[in-house]
Amino acid sequence: MDRPEFSGDVGQNVFGNIVEAPRLNNVVTLHLGAEKVDVELITDFQRRRINALVKDLSALTGDHPLDVYRIIITDFGLKKIKELPLARYSEVKNLLETWIKDAKSADIPTDQGEELSEIPASPRTVVRGNAENSCQVCEERAANIGKLQRTARVRLILLSMSLAACGWLLYKSPVSGESSTSFVDSRCYIAGKSYSIGHIEKSRGSVPVECVGAIGDMPAMWLPANRAH
Repeated sequence: MDRPEFSGDVGQNVFGNIVEAPRLNNVVTLHLGAEKVDVELITDFQRRRINALVKDLSALTGDHPLDVYRIIITDFGLKKIKELPLARYSEVKNLLETWIKDAKSADIPTDQGEELSEIPASPRTVVRGNAENSCQVCEERAANIGKLQRTARVRLILLSMSLAACGWLLYKSPVSGESSTSFVDSRCYIAGKSYSIGHIEKSRGSVPVECVGAIGDMPAMWLPANRAH
């Protein structure tokens, strides 16, 4: 085999062939020149564990599992996930668990009041300041509510006093027509018959009488018609 020639800065050069034969284990033998290097791959259990973590992440983020696998394969320089070296299994597993934790943290509602362990110290100071400001706002609202309650009590007392005064006045005021004298009849009667004011009744053998209207508290009455007016 002809040896190639290099020019410029060359940091490292490896010559050799990778020969992979049918195997019953997870070990790949790399023939690099005259040296043989055995690389142990992940087991089926570890591959299923990665698959479960990928599905959990996809359920949280909505991404397709193939997209997640594509990122891992690209970042770790693989063609298939089963070609992942055993030495890098923990690295892939920790990476997926970190992504899942971040996805769960993004879904936690802010009103639960749970403080995350990864929150830096400075935001906690801001949160404490917001809590103090909110307490001041609560105190102002409580003071305003107290003022409104006192005003409502005063108005209720005044309303009760007004109602009591109105009731007393109604109790003391006379009923319409009750203070005046009884109804003054303005008609005159003879033998059960009524006659209007000014009527002159002439009876046989008697002096003619005239119906005179009520005077003061006196009802209408018969008076001699020939009386001096």
